[in-house]
This record gives sequence, structure tokens and C-alpha cells, in this order.
Amino acid sequence: MIKIVTDTAVSLPPDLTKQHEITLLGGYVQFGEERFADHFEISGEQFYQKLLSARVAPVSIDPTPDAFKVIYRSVLTRFPGAEIVSVHCTSQLSTVVEAARVAAASFPGESIHIFDTLSVGGAQGLMVLEAAQLAERGTPVEGILARLTYMRPHVMQLFTLDTLDFLALSGRVGQVGRLIGNLLDVKPVLALVDGRIEPHSQYRSRARVLEALRDTVIEAGQGRGRIRMGVVHADCLADAERLAGELDFVLKPELLFVSEVSIGVGAVSGPGGLGVAWYIEPAEDAAT
Repeated sequence: MIKIVTDTAVSLPPDLTKQHEITLLGGYVQFGEERFADHFEISGEQFYQKLLSARVAPVSIDPTPDAFKVIYRSVLTRFPGAEIVSVHCTSQLSTVVEAARVAAASFPGESIHIFDTLSVGGAQGLMVLEAAQLAERGTPVEGILARLTYMRPHVMQLFTLDTLDFLALSGRVGQVGRLIGNLLDVKPVLALVDGRIEPHSQYRSRARVLEALRDTVIEAGQGRGRIRMGVVHADCLADAERLAGELDFVLKPELLFVSEVSIGVGAVSGPGGLGVAWYIEPAEDAAT
């Protein structure tokens, strides 16, 4: 038996997480002295209200090795002899992968495998879901890890932020730092490249950037066969559903989900963040 563990930086609808029995481990978001467990203690609506009214910037706190030990021990107690595939957000922007590795070393007699997706949000969600579905089909751990390793550089993700303020405060800007302070009202499209946030393109209005995001994804996916997609958002469900509907109409993906990002990701993106992750199945795999 193989069980899948991930962190709450993943973006997947709750029904998929529940259906595939994916175990979630969250960190915290802290406003001054107030601390909230990511995903579990505060709704998205409450969080963004607090984010916009707070006098101090929120701080995202990653899960610790001790938190991972609790989760791994719980899974192994409920499912004795299970193998664990622990699939996590990018080590380039987070300490989650390292914490998971430290915790796994505390269980020398168990089969716990840590995988760094070099992604976050929807792209991480596509890989976590793939791992869970493979496990359900009886694929051995080695096969799951090989599949994820293949997917990792082929899962694409673009996103836009309504403001760069929260990203700047987070310190997780990479090459995007050169844009901050120069954009004024320009809206960026950003990409995850090798696990880091990088600038992709920029536009003069929210409407134009959403059109560009849609058109870029359609150009990448049209006529390419089997495609799986996730549209993720930070407090802008209407925009996400509209974009998902447009992509669904043109590309007819075999999987398309819409999901709100976790509050940990939302603390970095701020409200209005919107992204698309997609994975195109290679033709040779589609035929098998």
C-alpha cells in the first residue's frame, strides 16, 4: 500500500484531496502575535479581509521536521507497512522538502520517499494527483517517482498578481525583484522556472493580462492531444471560473480543476492572484 502526503502549498479542490485520500500537512501564517494553521483554521474570505486590513505583513511559516514526524507516524499507525510518497512544493522557495527529509530519516525502518516538485499551487497539484492515481492503480514506488521525475520539467505554470506588494514583502522574488518599483500599474505574467519565480511578460491592465494568460495557454495546448489543467486563484473565483470555461471550450482537457490557493500562498500572492498549470501528455504515452 502506498500513501501520498503533501503540503498545503498545493492547490487541489477538497473533493479530489478527499477522494484520493491525500494527506495534507500545513504550516502557519502569522500576523504579529496571531497565528493561523494554513488551510485549517481560517477561511480564504476571512484571511484576505485580515490581510488587507492588517497593520503588519503576514509571515508564512513552513512545517517543521517535528510536524512531519507526527504526520508520518500517524499514516504508519493507521496503515502499518505502508510506503509513503511525500510530494512537496519547490525547495527553491520553501524549507518544506528539507523538513520532510529530516523527518523521514527518523523512520529508518520505513519506506518514506521525498519528492521535490520544483513547483507550487496548481502545478504541484497536478503532480500530487498523478502520484495518488498511480498509487491507486498499483504502480510501485519506483514507477511513481520515475513518472513524477518525468513530469516535473514538463508541467507548465503561469500566473499573474494584481499587486507585487505582498510578493516583495515575502522576499521570494528571484529575478522578479528587478520589476518591483518599476511596474506602476503594469500587470505581470510570472512563471515558475526550475522552482523559482521569474518574469514572463507584462501588460497595462488586468483585462489585458487575463487575455494574454488565456491566449498563451491556448497556443501552448491547442492540437497537442491529452492535456490536464488546473486554474488557481487568490480571492478571485469569478475570474478563475471564466478563464477555466474559456480554456475548457477551446482545449477540451481531460482534467480541469479550479481551486483556491492556500493562505500560505495567498500571503505571498495577495488577493487577485490567478494562475494556470498544465501538463500535455506526450503522444507516445497517450497511445499506450
